[in-house]
Amino acid sequence: MGPVARRRWPRILGATLGVVFAAAAITLAFVDEPLRRQVEARVNAQLRGYTVTIGELDLQPIGLALELDDVTVVQNEHPKPPMAHLPRWRTSVQWKALLAGALVADVEFDRPRLHITQTQGEAEAADRVPVDERGWQDAVEAVYPLEINEVTITGGSVTYVDQTKLPPIEISDLDLTANDIRNVRSKAGQFPSPFSARCTIQDTGHLAVDGEADFLAEPTVAVRARYDLRDLGIAFAQPIVRHYNVDLRGGVLATRGSFEVASGRTLIDVTDLQLAKARIDYVHKAATEAKEDRRLDKVAEAVTKVDKRPTTRVVVEEAHMTDSEIGIVDQAADPDYRVFLADARLDLTDFSNERTERRGTAKLRGTFMGSGPTTLDASFAPASRQADFALGLAMHDVDLPAMNDLLRAKGGFDVKRGTFSLYTEITVRDGRVDGYVKPIFADMDVYDRDQDKSKSVFREMYEGIVDGMGTLLENRTRDEIATVADLSGPIENPDSSTLDIVVGLIRNAFIKAILPGLERERG
Repeated sequence: MGPVARRRWPRILGATLGVVFAAAAITLAFVDEPLRRQVEARVNAQLRGYTVTIGELDLQPIGLALELDDVTVVQNEHPKPPMAHLPRWRTSVQWKALLAGALVADVEFDRPRLHITQTQGEAEAADRVPVDERGWQDAVEAVYPLEINEVTITGGSVTYVDQTKLPPIEISDLDLTANDIRNVRSKAGQFPSPFSARCTIQDTGHLAVDGEADFLAEPTVAVRARYDLRDLGIAFAQPIVRHYNVDLRGGVLATRGSFEVASGRTLIDVTDLQLAKARIDYVHKAATEAKEDRRLDKVAEAVTKVDKRPTTRVVVEEAHMTDSEIGIVDQAADPDYRVFLADARLDLTDFSNERTERRGTAKLRGTFMGSGPTTLDASFAPASRQADFALGLAMHDVDLPAMNDLLRAKGGFDVKRGTFSLYTEITVRDGRVDGYVKPIFADMDVYDRDQDKSKSVFREMYEGIVDGMGTLLENRTRDEIATVADLSGPIENPDSSTLDIVVGLIRNAFIKAILPGLERERG
């Protein structure tokens, strides 16, 4: 080969390769669109109730990769807005597994966005087909012929939008990696596939989850993990809790613990939970009264159901609430009223819905109606066959005028001045309650002609009688009215939940001792 030929052959080879690659690119360009339609059809054939649209498909033979761009997912019943958008979805051979003799794939989702409205969420919840039977896993596998061994999510986000004007719930900066998904089979109780996830909630809370999973477990994936959540402003949950008659304002949450889902059983262990600066009200409404009663029954059963080995076991080792305010609002009363405990601190230990030998404890401190120092100390046997608890409550010198809305609603009168104190000790065990409740009214002035001059003569007469009865019962040396109501006796239904019994005792004490005669006056 002469000098001229030697100089020419690299250019000839380069031109030839260029032509080959250009021809391949042109060929792939014609292949990509038919393949896109084929993949889109295969994916949708696996799904129930949802439709996937693929914007573009790019087949990459050199890396044995398939990239899908601009992928959207819509709920057929409520297609607008789309529930998910995936700017980039890439699947390829996992080379490190191939070197170890396993022919599997890895999947990368770049900046996926899940967007759910209340209407779409309610439709999903009402559907009789469970989520795990909607075909999502089969749809992902339909994209690429190899089994998936590694999944990576980078920069993901989740948004929930309520029908109200409340701000949406936002999860952002979601990064997740799961390994050894398809090439490892394990015995029950083993978790061979490690995973790790990090995300930000409402721009304030930071959640970390690290654990192991068995992605081939039957009938559903088995997971065992540890979690750590910090600095979460819980007001973001208002769009959800409002459906349960809860009004939530402020509050910062931190919690850590672990959970396990396997063999049809869920175990949740809360090592520590801290809630600070929250205002939580339960709002009773006439329009939702029947629903509230059904919900209370379900909560009572779920929290206090007797079971040596419940399907969902919850253990709270320690929980603390500080610098908070908890209240009850009755919008069904006339007038409506709110009672609350300010500056509340709650310390809870050893709560469980699984029967255990350890007794739980609860200590509550605060000021009732913002004026009366209040303490409550309780102990309880978790998940005992029958309700088993003891509590002592002391409430000192509550400013009575602050309770006027309650007094008007329940008794039809109000007060100009006075204080209210309450002391009670109650023990419930072996189907029996033993205890008492002692209310004390001091310096009470019910009737005031200047305050009540706009009221009818019959209302004035009634309030004058109430004031007169108070004078008759008065301890003049201390200027107090006091009585004691005995709450001892058998429980009508010993198998009632602890929550039902506590609510019944509160109602009984209110009727028998705190405001005697007021219900009769209303009748």
